[in-house]
Amino acid sequence: EASGGAFASVTQASMRQSFQPVAEVVAMRPTADVTVQGRVFNRETGGAETTLKPTRTQKSKHQINHLAFQYQQQASELEHRGRKGTKSKAETYGRYGW
Repeated sequence: EASGGAFASVTQASMRQSFQPVAEVVAMRPTADVTVQGRVFNRETGGAETTLKPTRTQKSKHQINHLAFQYQQQASELEHRGRKGTKSKAETYGRYGW
């Protein structure tokens, strides 16, 4: 309501109704069930071995085995983030007017 034509009265309750929740809680999968098969060179035997988890060296050098393992850990969060990020045309129009 305008009082005197210059100011509007705004309450905290009316402002809270207009805002949407910022984020949802995403249930994270435990890291113990994630395995990515990779081949690692063994200096002692001179051959390649198959491992299921990345080594410390692979983590520090951002090698592909570590990156694949990291993706598998965060797959559910990344899928949720991708679906949540896009808005419909009606939502965009309502916010920006175009």
